[in-house]
Amino acid sequence: MKTKALHDFLREQSEKMTARWLESRTHEPVSVYSIDAPEDVIEEIREQNQHFIDTIVNLLEDPSADRVSSWAQEIATKRAMSETPLYRSIQQFRRFRVIFWDTVESYISIHKDEITSEDILHWSKNIHSAFDHAIELFTRYYHQVSEARMEAHKTMIYKLTTPIIPISDEIGILPIVGDIDTHRAMLISESAIKKAEQLNLSHIVIDMSGVLLIDTMVAGQLFKMIQMMNLLGIEVTITGIRPEIAQTSIQLGIDFGNLGTFGQLKHALKFLYKEN
Repeated sequence: MKTKALHDFLREQSEKMTARWLESRTHEPVSVYSIDAPEDVIEEIREQNQHFIDTIVNLLEDPSADRVSSWAQEIATKRAMSETPLYRSIQQFRRFRVIFWDTVESYISIHKDEITSEDILHWSKNIHSAFDHAIELFTRYYHQVSEARMEAHKTMIYKLTTPIIPISDEIGILPIVGDIDTHRAMLISESAIKKAEQLNLSHIVIDMSGVLLIDTMVAGQLFKMIQMMNLLGIEVTITGIRPEIAQTSIQLGIDFGNLGTFGQLKHALKFLYKEN
């Protein structure tokens, strides 16, 4: 009975707790929690916080009816999409936990003759556990959304930075620059083959002078791309292979002996134009 009365009190104090939390804000660059955030943003986080209070109290009343996950997923997604740093959100959890417990203490002070130390310990344990549960779920979903966005950005950048440059109706150049991991090697392969077919090219020059190091998985993926192009009737010439990359290819058992190879791109182009 005492616990239910506490929960009812917390719901009654929902608006006051949220108002106190909003008043505690400071200037925070790149954060929806900043004191100078637009009015529509402030109203949105006000509603989100009151929903959070209701969610926490519901969890305290009935642990089996856990709606924290859906709240955490929704809010974490919004915070990640707005690029609010994770530590800013964690700071707000910490600030609001203090306000929430202060409200509990005020209830205890009002009903001190009815409440035992066992009641206080029980409430403390459950409330802090509920907050920790919310923070854990929030950080998990934030990480998932951030990782997904990062991968999407990486994919877009990879596609933009590995174009085939047509230099004639039949010949195109594929310059590969920078670090290559297995994921990027797969994207290069997919986009290069598709582009070569669209342009109806008969010869591709892969320039690797901008690549410092590749591992065996990447070398294998690039060799598969070359084999696929050959099956499509596209001849491949490679330029700029560094000694380290050549050594990796040999260790992997990849044979470039049946491909045209040149030390520099200009030498390959001179040879190809002479042939044509």
